[in-house]
Amino acid sequence: MKAKIGDRVFAVASANHSEVELYGFGVYNGLGFHPELNIANPQITLDNDKGVVWGFECWWGRESAFNEFVGSRKVVEVPLRTYPTQTDITTAVSLKKGEA
Repeated sequence: MKAKIGDRVFAVASANHSEVELYGFGVYNGLGFHPELNIANPQITLDNDKGVVWGFECWWGRESAFNEFVGSRKVVEVPLRTYPTQTDITTAVSLKKGEA
């Protein structure tokens, strides 16, 4: 069953045969436009002010399916990963060239 806007969902950073790295639980907001990439992608607002995670950054699904997804694996909560923005990259290139 597909998630609907407002549904409770989980977001997972990565998983292997023994462990699931969980960003957390939150609310599915539907498709949003990622501010840096300007692409439509599923957007999830995580609980407890943890922030927003995008569909391309995680595995996600309805909260009701979480236990089945995890199975017998250990669950470890992890912070959201941060990625360099286009501004970060432009600034780094300028610094390297001595322009800043």
